[in-house]
Amino acid sequence: MRDGWRCRYCGVRVVSRHARKIISDQFPETVLWPDRDKEKYGAFYALLAVADHVVPHTLGGPTAQKNLVTACQSCNYGKVDYLFEEIDLLDPRFVAPFVDGWDGLDRLSRHAFGNIRAVTAGHINQMKRSRKPVPLSDHEAWFPNLDRIEQGLSDRILTLLADCGEFGVSWGLREVLIIRQAVGPIKMQVCGIESDGRVHIPWAIGDQKTQFCAFADTISAAVPDARTRETPRQWLAEKNDIAKINVQEILAASTALRIAFRDLATAVKTSEPAGADLVR
Repeated sequence: MRDGWRCRYCGVRVVSRHARKIISDQFPETVLWPDRDKEKYGAFYALLAVADHVVPHTLGGPTAQKNLVTACQSCNYGKVDYLFEEIDLLDPRFVAPFVDGWDGLDRLSRHAFGNIRAVTAGHINQMKRSRKPVPLSDHEAWFPNLDRIEQGLSDRILTLLADCGEFGVSWGLREVLIIRQAVGPIKMQVCGIESDGRVHIPWAIGDQKTQFCAFADTISAAVPDARTRETPRQWLAEKNDIAKINVQEILAASTALRIAFRDLATAVKTSEPAGADLVR
């Protein structure tokens, strides 16, 4: 969004991965997307939005917004691990991005695309056989359901998560939006957000219970009526079993959330080896 969904090297409009998946799922015989790259639909493969490391990751460049620019697949592939001075290119960060309303077709994953989508012959035959409606994909259902609570809510939470990317934060969607944090080889599922707005903190953090305690305390302190509760494997940030912390409260506590992600990354990096007898 920051870069207007345009390649910062060649200026071409790029397409979001979520939109590509929706389109290829709807038209699998036309927009081919097999495992082998050379057999994938050429236009979507070349124009797929990629986050390119300005200073290559292999040379120590951080995965942080200040070192990332949007690129098309072609420019990302062509730049490889070169520095700009090696290939006589200008640093694209010195030129303001061109933003004109193009959204990378990401609108398809943000709105009720299932209500307006083209129905292929395969879908029609499936409905005739089953006499049941074809289920919506996770993206088609989750985003509109969350936005029914408050317009633009899904965009706001994803923007917040993008701002936390420098702390190894990412997300994935399988009915519940899972917020992950990677610290070196350790990967934690820090939060789970349901499409009705309820937030589960944490979702699954493995052996990082002790390190996660401060995260839960920080969120509990920032959300009205929330508390930190211990279970055998986790420290939970919650209200109670009926009234969970919700997305609006997490957005209101966005500063605290960034601090919690930063401190959790530090705690995991500096912790004793897994299996040590750690005491809160």
